[in-house]
Amino acid sequence: MEFKKPVSRLKDYSNFIRSGFHGQIYWAAIGEKTTKLAAENADGVIFF
Repeated sequence: MEFKKPVSRLKDYSNFIRSGFHGQIYWAAIGEKTTKLAAENADGVIFF
């Protein structure tokens, strides 16, 4: 698996989320189908 700019983007996103959220932040690599299902069935907030 090769990571390029997405890693720095995740750091930026994490810092932004931490500015207004004080809980744990978990990131997961998921595919398009899983993302679509999560968005359709979400009862909370999803960050991308």
